[in-house]
Amino acid sequence: MAHIRGTIFSAESSPELPVTIPSAHISFYNSKGKFVGRAMSGPDGVYAIDLRVPENYQARITAPLHHPLSVPLGKLTAQKIIDFTVQPSDTTIEVRVQEVQTGEPVSGALVKLMKRTPEAVDQLFAVGSTNAEGTVTFTDIPLQSYFFAYVSMKGYDDLTSEKVLIDMSGQEFPVEVALSLKANHVRGKVLFASSSPAQAAEGCTVNVLETNFRTNTDETGVFMLTDLPEGKYSLLIQGEGHAHHKMYFQLEQKTALSGLNLPVVLLKKETGGFLGEILFEGVEPVPIQIEVHLVGMTSEHSMMGKQVLFPGERTWRVEGLDLGFMYELHATADGLEPFVVQASLDVASKPVHIVMKKKTA
Repeated sequence: MAHIRGTIFSAESSPELPVTIPSAHISFYNSKGKFVGRAMSGPDGVYAIDLRVPENYQARITAPLHHPLSVPLGKLTAQKIIDFTVQPSDTTIEVRVQEVQTGEPVSGALVKLMKRTPEAVDQLFAVGSTNAEGTVTFTDIPLQSYFFAYVSMKGYDDLTSEKVLIDMSGQEFPVEVALSLKANHVRGKVLFASSSPAQAAEGCTVNVLETNFRTNTDETGVFMLTDLPEGKYSLLIQGEGHAHHKMYFQLEQKTALSGLNLPVVLLKKETGGFLGEILFEGVEPVPIQIEVHLVGMTSEHSMMGKQVLFPGERTWRVEGLDLGFMYELHATADGLEPFVVQASLDVASKPVHIVMKKKTA
């Protein structure tokens, strides 16, 4: 972890009179665009956050009365001071979308900001999508105008917000929108069990095997299925590098009306192992110790598994290893030459035959 800190300045600053911005939100995203953390500047405009390194990051700064700012930070490797300067904006409208049933924020909702003209004609002014916190911010809003938000999201009933008059105060105007889930929705959540705590499994494929229905999990690990008729179904959930998960559910008349929330799914890492025979060349069988080490790790942390074989046992197996890595296999025995070989694990079971020989002088 590295300690990152800095100050949020307004572009109205000067060397003689710096203008800092309190209550600015600084959000950090990794190289895959996944949200990893947020800090807020204090009364003096200073923020601080601890981030995992090394990693490529991008920062997004949102501050009252200022334009949002996105800045690629590149690869951070150690603690660093990073200041940001944001440009002033006249007025912003922040639309916050939440779910009626739970009060939870709705991410990925499409928000169309509509402007009502003096002739009472509604015109599309801007389009955006809500973030993980269920918000989207629109800037450069002209004064003395009426605005409203039209919000749509798969699995929810569309909704139009109340109209907001942007007056002469030049401030941030919040618009609260509460979406109701469609009556026949089926919703679930997928987490990666390999992390602690379990993290949202974004981008997993969810297939309803008896139909053509298919969807993907969002950045919070949530998936939604709508318009399913009553019946019994099986879901196949697939995440890259993880074991597939199959689950079953039944959509009855009473659950179709209120919707169905499925249990949380924990995807486990797809693992494999090495296996093979022990061959003794010109020597009598003796006890053998086999160790599997992860290449590139320090010696005290590299051993991923081991097995001891006694005379008469000819086959060995070490399982529970992560796929896609290079491993080094060690076989040792008193009076025999050590057997060492490197092999990549790219299948569930990879054969490696071990040949033990008499130790050379």
